[in-house]
Amino acid sequence: MALLAGHYLVALDLYHRRWHIETFFRELSDDLDFQHWHTRTLHGLWVELLFTMVYVTVVRAHMAEAARAAGLLPGHLSFGRGAEACQRHWCRIPKAPPEKLAVLRTELIDHLPTLAIDVRPGRSFERDTQKRRAESRKRKLQALKAKRHAA
Repeated sequence: MALLAGHYLVALDLYHRRWHIETFFRELSDDLDFQHWHTRTLHGLWVELLFTMVYVTVVRAHMAEAARAAGLLPGHLSFGRGAEACQRHWCRIPKAPPEKLAVLRTELIDHLPTLAIDVRPGRSFERDTQKRRAESRKRKLQALKAKRHAA
């Protein structure tokens, strides 16, 4: 029995480690739209991949600093909205005078904790996406038929 419990704990630890990897790649594909490559060479692909990894790391570092300052966990902040906020603030840097750079950074660190993920306790989602899509299509067809009959 103790051996089974040990395997369970190892599996649970592996699941949690894998989850961070899964969310990292979801951030790359969904939040950063990293599904389309802008290069045609292998070298260009490596450069683009490296740049994106650095970008994600810098955004995550800002989010971690902001979360720590606000007393939150970094995982409770939205990466997509955080990346957009970082881009907006970084675009202001070239036009800002040198004495304003510290103020811009402070504004960013103060703004990032406001981008918390909306947590709704007790809410559950149906896992079968095909079933949800079928129901959605059925509702659309019913609405279309009702619209035709009304006309």
